[in-house]
Amino acid sequence: MGLKCQIGISNARGGDRRSLPYVFTEQGVSQLSAVLHSDLAEEISVRIIRAFLCDLVRKAEKRIVLIDNFVDERTLLLLDKRNTGVECEVHTRYNKQTELDFDKHNSQCAEIKKVQLPNHIHDRYLIVDDDVWLLGASAKDMGHGLCTVIKVGFTPEMVLGMLK
Repeated sequence: MGLKCQIGISNARGGDRRSLPYVFTEQGVSQLSAVLHSDLAEEISVRIIRAFLCDLVRKAEKRIVLIDNFVDERTLLLLDKRNTGVECEVHTRYNKQTELDFDKHNSQCAEIKKVQLPNHIHDRYLIVDDDVWLLGASAKDMGHGLCTVIKVGFTPEMVLGMLK
């Protein structure tokens, strides 16, 4: 039996493999890296969570709204992974450095609108089209330590209405 791939079958090396290769799901690797205490485990955890966020951003068809007190250029680069024509808005508490990050980004890339949060908001939310995700950490820090990303049953309008 040949090795199988998405577009064909190989009769080359490995064609007579008698056991399946070791493969882990993203969730399995994430759990493993949370238990292991090493620099490599932490790096893997960060990459998994960021890849998950990138996938959410790439799936957007109409809009992305991020509500997060702590936004920096890393967050803006993550949001740049959205498809052409997808509007993006970030609600944050910004200071001079945040202003500079937005100005620099918007002069070079597709615009990301910024909205000053009216008051301190503890939770962080990512709205992708009509879905709302609760982020256990700021998008810029995702993957450092224990962090949960969970889809919640709120409508985007409910969350945005609470900001006023």
